[in-house]
Amino acid sequence: MEPRESSGSHAKLPKLSITKYDGTYEQWLPFWNKFCAEIESTNLAPVTKFAYLKVFLQPQVIADIDGLPFSTEGYERDKNILQSEYGKTSEIVFMPRATPIYKPSAQKTIMKWL
Repeated sequence: MEPRESSGSHAKLPKLSITKYDGTYEQWLPFWNKFCAEIESTNLAPVTKFAYLKVFLQPQVIADIDGLPFSTEGYERDKNILQSEYGKTSEIVFMPRATPIYKPSAQKTIMKWL
């Protein structure tokens, strides 16, 4: 990661790396927030932002937007399609961070989970 200067201060911050979006609901918000912070918020031309967005999408996600014109209008439509398809907060499923490991001494705790 290369340091970069933030626009509001003199602090040098590392550049965020954007992981390719794979189409899962749980990865949408982290992906979209990073994309907006690094690309969308810049003064780049919309078609350049569109090119970057396509680079950061896995093939199965690109299939949803194939055929859109490579233009400002295409970029706006692309964002709308992706947000309506993957940005559904109702589809984000709670996923536990750790899988419980069975231990005889922890049987009471496990029974509470069931």
